[in-house]
Amino acid sequence: MYEEFSHFSKKKPEDVTSKGKIQVVNRLLENCRKVLEDEESIGFLDLLDDDELPQNSDVVLMLSQYVAAMKQYRGLYFRHDPMAGRQRWATE
Repeated sequence: MYEEFSHFSKKKPEDVTSKGKIQVVNRLLENCRKVLEDEESIGFLDLLDDDELPQNSDVVLMLSQYVAAMKQYRGLYFRHDPMAGRQRWATE
């Protein structure tokens, strides 16, 4: 989704995003928030306001924050397990 909005933003950064797209994005972001709920980064992660439709560039900025938070999460909890001989998630 980040790549799609980046593409839109490069063509027309000031174009307003549709309410339907915002609802789809927010469903994805709500799932990300569940995964990240105990992480420090959660305080910097908001949902998009579908009453005040954002511009494409605003959506890209918001999604980039989630991408960074998810990369940080992966870096913390996805590591090599010597017993299994492969990478594994170290979460409950």
